[in-house]
Amino acid sequence: MVKVILDLKGLNADDALKLQDACVLIEKGVNSNIFSEKVKNFSYTITKCTGYFRWKKCYTEKVNGFTSTNDSVDLILSNILSGKTQDELGPVSDGVMNIRVGVIPKTNRFSKVIGYTSPGESKTYVYRPNFNAMTNKDLAGHLFHEYIHRVGYDHSSASDLNSAPYAIGYILENILEVIAP
Repeated sequence: MVKVILDLKGLNADDALKLQDACVLIEKGVNSNIFSEKVKNFSYTITKCTGYFRWKKCYTEKVNGFTSTNDSVDLILSNILSGKTQDELGPVSDGVMNIRVGVIPKTNRFSKVIGYTSPGESKTYVYRPNFNAMTNKDLAGHLFHEYIHRVGYDHSSASDLNSAPYAIGYILENILEVIAP
C-alpha cells in the first residue's frame, strides 16, 4: 500500500487543505484495485507508412508500454509504487511518496505550463493561476505526473501523451472520476 506524505512548509491554510485533499485522492487512486491493472495494460497505436506517393502503404501497430522510456510497464509500476525517487538519497524504498509543493506566481501568462519539477529537485512548483483553477482531482493528476518525473521518467514534449508521466497521470485522473466522483 502506498502512502503520500505532504510537506506543508510555506503554504497558507487554504492551499495546504487543497493539497492535502489532492494527496488523499492520489492514495485512493494508486491503492485502488484497478490502478496497477490500467498501468500494466496501457497501450497506444502508431501509424507506420512505407513507400511514396501512389505506392505508399500505411498500417497501424499497437504498442504496449510508454514512450520516452525503454523500461517495461512492470518496472515502471514497481518504481512508482516503491516510493523511491531520484532526488532522495539512499537505497530506501518504503512505499511512501514524499511530495513537496510550492505555489508560485506565473511569470508568462501565455505559457500553457501548469507547473514543473526540476531534475534532481524534490519540490514541485505549481503556478498560482493553474493551482486556483484546478479541481482537487486535476491537482492530484498533476502532482502525480510531477512525482513520476521525480521517479525518473520524462516526456519529449507536452504533446507526448503516451509518456509515463502524462499517461499515468491521466490514468489516475480517470480512476478518480470513477471511485471519487
